[in-house]
Amino acid sequence: MESKRFDTLLYKASQFSPEYRGGFSLHATMTMRAMLSLGASPDRLEAFISDQAPRFEPWPMPVATLTEAGFGAALGDPARLTDWRDHFVEKLRPGGWRWILGEWLPRLAPGIMGAALHGAIRTAYAVMALEEEDTLQRRIELAIALASWGARFQPLPKPSGPTQDVDPTAILRGTPLLPIDRRVKGMIFGRVKPLDDEVSFPAVAAAWKIDEPTAALARLSKTAARLYLANPGRSAISFIHCLTGTHAVRILAPYVGPVERVALLRHLWTAVAALYVADADAPLTGEETKNATSRERGLMDMEGMLAAALAQGDDHVVKYAFSIREENMASPDPAYPLALARWLIAAGAVQE
Repeated sequence: MESKRFDTLLYKASQFSPEYRGGFSLHATMTMRAMLSLGASPDRLEAFISDQAPRFEPWPMPVATLTEAGFGAALGDPARLTDWRDHFVEKLRPGGWRWILGEWLPRLAPGIMGAALHGAIRTAYAVMALEEEDTLQRRIELAIALASWGARFQPLPKPSGPTQDVDPTAILRGTPLLPIDRRVKGMIFGRVKPLDDEVSFPAVAAAWKIDEPTAALARLSKTAARLYLANPGRSAISFIHCLTGTHAVRILAPYVGPVERVALLRHLWTAVAALYVADADAPLTGEETKNATSRERGLMDMEGMLAAALAQGDDHVVKYAFSIREENMASPDPAYPLALARWLIAAGAVQE
């Protein structure tokens, strides 16, 4: 797609808040980037952004200019969203952009759960666009993504306890789910709130031993795909975000040092484990890839499924399809095509 045409669409979206209806994340630029990767035409992308107009809401009024001394108080404060945007735009205008990831990803990583991982996801997609071409509008998109992460920063209980050199799926299989009477409804990032008082959760967050980040990311990604396969009903969207969030961290991890990379992955794992404990309807059993229906087996041609996702155009369908393709290319696993087939059927993206 012609650079100026893509940047024009980014500019249109940048005039509006990255949130709507009290905390839902606006997917417009993320979905547009995923659609482009799946082969959408420029005309299709323009139509998509126009269709997003009912979700466009104005930016909140600024509160005060952010300073180093005030960062801590502003983290996790949605009222400071515009202040965060203005701070990052100012920092990104004059020089390069990679430096800001090295400085800010370690600071934001402990709050990766915020906005249901969308701060990290939007940041990753902005980075993809900047790697293709460095333009002012793409830097502004990165600034907005980081602002969303900062304003919705949501720390989870700190890991505490021994580690195990086993697959993360095995750790979750041995972890009890939160009792129904202690669960909360509402937005995804709110469903993990009961874990703030769950004395056993820090040990779960610490349990997985993370050594080599690339291999660890592959294992966690496969776990995320299995989480959706085990929970395709009420809580499905939580585990859709576990996979797209893992893909986002794969994109972002090279921009920080080795120690910070492990820490970033630790925070991601904590978020995935939190969503499993607090929101899963069914536990992992190890049988997740063995129960494909005949209809699902008939769909599992990756190219055909990607085309179906793009044709349907739903935010979560397109983004999930894109992430499934990328994760399967990085480290193939039978859970990926099965998870995508199941999600396409559930979302009505394929015909009977």
